[in-house]
Amino acid sequence: MRRSCHRRLCRLRLVLDLFISTKMNAENSSRPASATAGQVERVPRGLLRLIFAVSVIAFFLPNISITIDVIGNQSISMLGLVMSVISQAASGNSSSGQYYFHSLSAPNFWEDIVKNRDGAGGVLCAVSLLLLMGHYLLTVAWGFFTFALKQRHRLLTFLWLFSAAQYPIIFFIGARIMLNGMKPGFGDALVSDLALRPGLITWLLMLLAWVPLVRLMNPFGCQNWKSVKR
Repeated sequence: MRRSCHRRLCRLRLVLDLFISTKMNAENSSRPASATAGQVERVPRGLLRLIFAVSVIAFFLPNISITIDVIGNQSISMLGLVMSVISQAASGNSSSGQYYFHSLSAPNFWEDIVKNRDGAGGVLCAVSLLLLMGHYLLTVAWGFFTFALKQRHRLLTFLWLFSAAQYPIIFFIGARIMLNGMKPGFGDALVSDLALRPGLITWLLMLLAWVPLVRLMNPFGCQNWKSVKR
């Protein structure tokens, strides 16, 4: 009788230990997700949705503005730029791509970039445009995770905001460097009639993106990034 009671108590204790360990494991596994979504809530959800809407609209509006006094103003949207690249790729016109590839692989290419200010400015403009393209791709990813999966990722949000906030500043600086470097070869009068600027919608997107971006950044690097408000 005593042995049977002792066995039952041992079995009950094992069941209780198993239940407690399972519950603790479940709580520990749910902590990272809750910490990611509910640490110190600093970024308003409405502001991020506004940036998402502006990003979608900015894809179809002019992102680059080219002004020539004789011809006038020419605006280029990211949609038009992507469509032109796709049409060139579909037509099989790969000679320009091969030319640029050989130019980049040339041993004196980067040396010329350092010496010539117009080349350095062109590189800055190209890098800022590539990052802006990445922003539009991240807009799709951010919208999918936010609206479809109901998930928030701090790193994805940070990269999405940073790629939008950098474009007008870097592109404007690169365009100024490039135009100033072209003056000795083309003349001050001809270059002064040419203006290369980022689109107005990109300035608005930059101003909106810097507000949550500053809150997401950790200035001292000692603590985790602040999570996004759900």
